[in-house]
Amino acid sequence: MAMNVRKIVQKYLKENSFDGLYNDECACLAKDIAPCGESMDTCEPGHKGPCTCGEHDWHVGPRYRNIDPWPMYYRITALGRQEGKNVQAKRMNWRVQIIGPITDKYDYNKVAFAEAATTLRDMGYNVWNPTEWDGLSESFIQNATLDNWLDRSLMWLEAADVVVILPGWSESKGSLLEIERARELGLPMVDYNTGICSKR
Repeated sequence: MAMNVRKIVQKYLKENSFDGLYNDECACLAKDIAPCGESMDTCEPGHKGPCTCGEHDWHVGPRYRNIDPWPMYYRITALGRQEGKNVQAKRMNWRVQIIGPITDKYDYNKVAFAEAATTLRDMGYNVWNPTEWDGLSESFIQNATLDNWLDRSLMWLEAADVVVILPGWSESKGSLLEIERARELGLPMVDYNTGICSKR
């Protein structure tokens, strides 16, 4: 099936868990891209959220989400208490690793990882985001294989207290291998969207 620009944008939004596009003038949802007929050159992907101006039914913006991240927070807190840790007082000491599809996603799925990392850090956790590449050489980034990325991620898993899983993990070879190792280590795994914890 031939792909036009509209379909390509809709596919990207769906694969990266965005609800639509927005700019300084307007917003639209993925199912009805650019109904105004204007160019999408100035638009950015965003999430649907409640209207705060009282003039519309909804807004699309960079930090709106269809899900409430707090179930995830409460789940992680409960897990900490099960381990005998005072999570409320020591959240910064809890190491959270984010797992999700990277190499098969546009721009390494950086937008989804960055949003999850920001949300978790705002809650006070010590987060490892595998798409933050400070200290890595450009040569490594351009030439690294899946095994190279996995070696780096699995090393961090050894030090993690809990894993947070992003959408799309079940279709990612790397994510499946990371989750298998997390299970071997007995790490609790929390779904980022739902807060549901999988069995260790």
